[in-house]
Amino acid sequence: MLVILDDPDDRFTGGASAAPVFLRITNRVLPYFGIGGKDISSLHVKKSAAVPDMKFSTIPDFRGMNTAGAAAVLRVLEEKYGMKYYIRGSGRVYGQKPVPGSEIIQGENIILFMR
Repeated sequence: MLVILDDPDDRFTGGASAAPVFLRITNRVLPYFGIGGKDISSLHVKKSAAVPDMKFSTIPDFRGMNTAGAAAVLRVLEEKYGMKYYIRGSGRVYGQKPVPGSEIIQGENIILFMR
């Protein structure tokens, strides 16, 4: 990937101006390739009676969930459908890819955006 700023308006060199842009682009693009994101695989999720009974026909809506709640659902999706997941940020989920209600595709990546 290459980021070029032609004649930046500040007193910095082009590289110093382009580096933050490059960082923001790669932080958004690399999770699609399975690189980066917050690794939550080591989190301990408390088992409850409801977790094994989770069944999904489409991608669930994660919006508003905290990390622990989302991790419980993501683990079920990983076990049943081989889906990989990545979490960007911390707090509560405000966005996700793929969108809720999308078809579940075996081995697909799920990216959750939190703040």
